[in-house]
Amino acid sequence: MSKISIKVGPPVEGDDFFGREKELSYAWESYILKGISLKLAAPRRVGKSSFSKKMLELAKKNGWNTLYLDLEGKSTESEFVKYFKEELQKENWWKNKISNLGNVISTLFDSIKEVEIAGNTVSIDRSVWRSDNYGK
Repeated sequence: MSKISIKVGPPVEGDDFFGREKELSYAWESYILKGISLKLAAPRRVGKSSFSKKMLELAKKNGWNTLYLDLEGKSTESEFVKYFKEELQKENWWKNKISNLGNVISTLFDSIKEVEIAGNTVSIDRSVWRSDNYGK
């Protein structure tokens, strides 16, 4: 028989998290997959953060991009925005999304040949859009 270890400190993860499979399944299927927000409200130290991290693991296993934010100590909107930006920029999936977005924008600009402004058609030299031509 294995000994149960009760931890006080950071959220419980890995093999130390167990016994909430029914709740995880319910939250995932009844809320998350349907695009419904899930609010976890309970007293301190009952496992909200541990449950949230387990939900993130489940989301990752299902191919979702995830981001865990611990907002304790963030009391203003500007603190949140700064923290959110910093944490997002650490994520490889975000870096890939930004890179792909740049490619899409570049392709879009490359496809523009003419623009009509106030009834006048202006031809576009698409080489102007290329970053390696800026300042030349």
